[in-house]
Amino acid sequence: MQRSSVIATLLTTFIYALIIAVAYWLWLQPIEKQEQQLRTVDLNMAMFAAPTPQQPEPKPEPKPEPKPEPKPEPKPEPKPEPKPEPKPEPKPEPKPEPKPEPKPEPKPEPKPEPKPEPKPEPKPEPKPEPKPEPKPEPKPEPKPEPKPEPKPPKPQFSAVQVMNAEQAYLSKLHQQIIQYAQDTYPNRAKRRHWEGDVMLSFTINADGKIQNLQLEDSSGRDILDKAALEIITEKMQSRFMAFPEQIQRNNWTIRVPVSYRLH
Repeated sequence: MQRSSVIATLLTTFIYALIIAVAYWLWLQPIEKQEQQLRTVDLNMAMFAAPTPQQPEPKPEPKPEPKPEPKPEPKPEPKPEPKPEPKPEPKPEPKPEPKPEPKPEPKPEPKPEPKPEPKPEPKPEPKPEPKPEPKPEPKPEPKPEPKPEPKPPKPQFSAVQVMNAEQAYLSKLHQQIIQYAQDTYPNRAKRRHWEGDVMLSFTINADGKIQNLQLEDSSGRDILDKAALEIITEKMQSRFMAFPEQIQRNNWTIRVPVSYRLH
């Protein structure tokens, strides 16, 4: 709509300018004709008079006094031609009335947002009254630690009793290891007829716990060495019977052979 209004305005302005230019040109035409007529009147009329016949020369008479030359009559000024009446200027064409632009529909006014209700100010919490500091309780007097009761003296055994007890303990240990060696003889070694002796060393505490297991001498076959070590770690669970009271040692380091023989 705005673009069509601009085009109509430009077209109307152009028509007005064209009309003014034509009127100005028509108004200039009579003035130019009048100037041309005035210029033609300025010509000498004697140019159009008939030539006078030549008379015989008279005899010379005494020269009369020269009469004053008559003043030439003033030439009648030409009447100006009537100016042509100016043509009536064409009436300007009426401007096309601009079409009324459609009024924009009024936007609905936004509803005012409800004002949030003021939150009630929190009441100050009452300060807790300071609690009275508890009086330090009197420290109880340290009780005297009970003195450890003296251990009863170990029974005294003769050297023969001690030696016999140790030999019996070693014999039981050796018998159990021989039994486990037969049960754990690797089938692969049996099929290949591999035999050998493995020397183990370890420490037994008084409660029978076995520690510090080591391979002292190898059988030359890894499969047999591994089987001998597994007797202590897996079959015996690193434990044997506790020392009898005749063995008054705290721990005992023992070297035990493990033999793998095919019968």
